[in-house]
Amino acid sequence: MMFGGCGSAPPKGDPATVARLVAEANAVCRTSPPNAVVLPARLHPIMMALRKAVLYLPAGRAIHEAEAKLHAVRVELHARSGSVERLMDDFELVYRFETQIYDGWKSIGLTSCIGRPPRKPIGG
Repeated sequence: MMFGGCGSAPPKGDPATVARLVAEANAVCRTSPPNAVVLPARLHPIMMALRKAVLYLPAGRAIHEAEAKLHAVRVELHARSGSVERLMDDFELVYRFETQIYDGWKSIGLTSCIGRPPRKPIGG
């Protein structure tokens, strides 16, 4: 995976920036009522900056990779239908990637915005 520039090394990080963005995001989520319409508008720019800021961390890279894989699985699920066994395998993949993303954000300190852990699929 390339992280911009010519090399394959992750970007240099700034822990102070990550801490500030995590604190801002947590504050927005704590002070906004659940399902508030203004929450996405206020949180989106913070989360976009945070996604970039955490790429230097192993958890940040894991979040990035899991989000990309989750997107690919969801696109595939949307594009086709299959056997029940195949769908269960796909749901297991979705659960695994959602869990990786949840665990990554939790380890970085984004606790007020991540909600409950993903639920394992029925029968899984």
